[in-house]
Amino acid sequence: MLSHTIDQLDAIRVAELRLLMRRYESLLSGADILEIGTGTGAQLRELSKVAASSVGVDLRSSDYHPSCNNFTYYDGVNLPFADQSFDVIYSSNTMEHVVDEPALHAELMRVMKPGAVAIHIVPSCAWRLWTTAVSYLMLPTVVLAFLRRSSEPSSSHGDSLPASPPRNMKARVFDLICPARHGERGSRFTEWWHFRARSWRRRFGALGWTVERVEGVGLFYTGYLFADSLMSMKRRERLSSILGSACHIVVLRPKMDTHTRD
Repeated sequence: MLSHTIDQLDAIRVAELRLLMRRYESLLSGADILEIGTGTGAQLRELSKVAASSVGVDLRSSDYHPSCNNFTYYDGVNLPFADQSFDVIYSSNTMEHVVDEPALHAELMRVMKPGAVAIHIVPSCAWRLWTTAVSYLMLPTVVLAFLRRSSEPSSSHGDSLPASPPRNMKARVFDLICPARHGERGSRFTEWWHFRARSWRRRFGALGWTVERVEGVGLFYTGYLFADSLMSMKRRERLSSILGSACHIVVLRPKMDTHTRD
């Protein structure tokens, strides 16, 4: 297995959220919270423990289908909520996948109450660079799997043509030789640049936000299942101070709102 299982990824995501909640408890406690990109619902369940109300949205095309009562689908842009409905907009590893950023961010601002805040967990350049590095460490394993699959005899369905390797395996080998882009910006070669803290500041600023804070979450991991059995959450926290945090926490307020308060 090359990537994290759903349970492993949920454990990492919940650990990230708990680290965030320690720092921003005053913003989250008793708030009306909207989560963008709910995934399995693991983080939404955590938020529900401290929020006055919480609801999550995700795409119907998502690989995950949360079994939460406080969840609904949306089209990736239009949010099915009234104006000024939420105190906090939250997302985790979602913003890098947004295709129409201006439209979605305008919607986020529409549903935010006056004085509301947006808090996003977004990938860092450390995550991108370490994921690329680990892919090369895993390359022999994947190539061996590829060779085993390509040498298997074809199933007997009346044809004598040799079996061709599955297309997805070929693509996987190529992606490990030259890892694919994770989000919607940059290329497989330049994405790390877009995940820098400075790049996130610039991007959110251009979308109409005042960036109040960008800081590391404080957890190290890569995009692959590598030495995972050795990686307790405490160890991941310690490694983040040496190898870099896998994600940033970005705290935002709409520029129009900050101007009004000034």
